[in-house]
Amino acid sequence: MNGRSQEDAHGYRELTLEAQAAASAAVLKALASQPRLRILELLADRILNVSEVAEALGSPVSTVTSHVTVLEEAGLLRAEMKPGERGLQKVCQRVYDRVRLELPGSAKRDEPTTLTVSMPVGAYVDAEVVPTCGLAGPDALIGLVDDPASFFEPGHAEASLVWFRQGRLSYRFPNRLPPRTVPEVLRLRAELCSEAPMHHDDWPSDITVWINDVRVATWTSPADFGGQRGMLTPSWWDERNSQFGLLKEWRVTQEGTWIDGVRVSDVTLDELAIKGRRTIDVRIGVEADATHVGGINLFGRRFGNYPEDLTLSVAYRPAPRRPTCASRSRPCARPARSGNDASIRGLVLTDVACIAGLSRRPARALRSGRCADRSLPRRRDPPYQGRRGARGARGRPRRPARRRSSTRRHGRARSRNQRVPRAPLPRRPLAPRQRDRRGDPRPLSGAGPGVARSHAPRQPARGRHVPQLQPALARRRRRARGTARRDARGTGRGALVRAPVQRRRAGAARVAPRQPPLPARPAQLRPVPRS
Repeated sequence: MNGRSQEDAHGYRELTLEAQAAASAAVLKALASQPRLRILELLADRILNVSEVAEALGSPVSTVTSHVTVLEEAGLLRAEMKPGERGLQKVCQRVYDRVRLELPGSAKRDEPTTLTVSMPVGAYVDAEVVPTCGLAGPDALIGLVDDPASFFEPGHAEASLVWFRQGRLSYRFPNRLPPRTVPEVLRLRAELCSEAPMHHDDWPSDITVWINDVRVATWTSPADFGGQRGMLTPSWWDERNSQFGLLKEWRVTQEGTWIDGVRVSDVTLDELAIKGRRTIDVRIGVEADATHVGGINLFGRRFGNYPEDLTLSVAYRPAPRRPTCASRSRPCARPARSGNDASIRGLVLTDVACIAGLSRRPARALRSGRCADRSLPRRRDPPYQGRRGARGARGRPRRPARRRSSTRRHGRARSRNQRVPRAPLPRRPLAPRQRDRRGDPRPLSGAGPGVARSHAPRQPARGRHVPQLQPALARRRRRARGTARRDARGTGRGALVRAPVQRRRAGAARVAPRQPPLPARPAQLRPVPRS
């Protein structure tokens, strides 16, 4: 396929070519011929073989065959060999309705994305039919003819042709619409016609389509086409029965509903409520109170003239980003009621006006975390739950964090988890030479006889914040204070061990006499010489 192929808003098949692309030259060359343009005009609404085209143009078959070959190579025609009355014949069908050429330097528009789902005509989820009715597969009939119970046979999903006089078939398409997108166009395409005994060229029937339980539009089929075998109809199917139908398209947009480019109803895409649904429910049938109750024939890709099943397509674009409040991460629900904010039109955002100074209460809106919509709750961050998440070490749920409240005690504000400071404990004397319990080897300085430094922790002044101690540290300090008290009374273990040593040292210092000083060194005597 050359270029980009798509369908426009009216359902026409369109081919877009780029002037600089090499494949575009073949298409432009194929269109640069008056006979080839006449061939495309003949195939606008019909399917003809080469002999019929040559007869309509009044040209030789060989000339028409060469023109058809050029159009087929350019991708503008689709030709297939089908069995005819005198052997094989080449059947031609036009592929596109419009061809658009983009010159170099033209701005490219952002085209919507299209999701397409093809559903076999036998893959319905529910059936309510009235005879005459039946199902046909590619090779044989499915179930019994004119038996509504045959519509629930296990092999009904393989059916390529379904017909009934009155009733409906329900299909369920998956909704693949991505989040944060906006649907623009919904298309439903099917090949169908009326249902008459055998076939009838004048047999109108009102065929209605429902989408998500909303009646979209009704199309009146003119006849039950037969008498000429369809391009895809299998050879075992009797030629006196229905052979092919017409390819019709229901298109729903934000403005209304169209059938083959003709507006037929005012049902919009918003009324179908596609967003937020897991499936898109489609029903096709003939109502009992319709003006023309002529039945329906629904053709699949192996019956009729078009190799298509029931096709549903949705075109969508990314949703435009809505502005958010400065104090919140979600959009505001409604505009502010302030008179100064009326100058900003089309804005759903209200805290932007607060920041710009247009609102009468900017500080209050930003401090409280609210916008002008007072119905929105104030956002609160969840409490920190640690590395283990919402459960503790033993798998038990954690308690929610308690809200701190301030009270007045001792003339100042404090929190509930703060300990009330107490008055300092009185100092108690220790042994004169007792060492510090914390392992300080230095003697107590400034301690006279019977006076020693207290081991009690220093207490802060009244009103100071005292952090809560760890249990092990508090227990260690209590033991130190108890030992200090017992040593001061002389009943502790340390006092009993050290008391004899201290008394012995003190007695030795009192009884031992002073040692006399050493005599001075005598002077050396000179020897007297003998006479």
